[in-house]
Amino acid sequence: MKYPLSGYTIVAAFAAALLFFQSGCAHEPKPTAMASAKEALDELRATVREKIDDPTKAAKLTGLVDQIEQLTVEANQELKAHDTNMWALIENYDATQEDFKAAFREFNARKISREERILAIDQGAKAITTKAEWKDLAKAVAHADKAILRAINGI
Repeated sequence: MKYPLSGYTIVAAFAAALLFFQSGCAHEPKPTAMASAKEALDELRATVREKIDDPTKAAKLTGLVDQIEQLTVEANQELKAHDTNMWALIENYDATQEDFKAAFREFNARKISREERILAIDQGAKAITTKAEWKDLAKAVAHADKAILRAINGI
């Protein structure tokens, strides 16, 4: 019995199918955590402008979002610098336990200070809004918070 397709034809067809499916999976690379955080903060600003009728209140809230964005950028940069510092200490044969402890103390102190500023901004935003307005913003705030946490934790 003679087969209509040779082994080479089957291999070629399989290779063509594999290339087709791989090219179908080619896409834009996943955005960085910082890019995702910026996008989420932009969406939060848009939600504020959409849901808050009082222009003065909306301007104050978007100003607070701007502050959060600046703190997010700062946190991301500090995390990268801390990672670089840790690798330098790891590579340094003469680095002591105290050197590592000091690096962690400094990093954690800046982190705690930033977290306190973020909490103050959050409370400031709640003080500006009514309970109903805050509820209208809650989904966008939660989305931004998740994106910010990924950016500042290097995830």
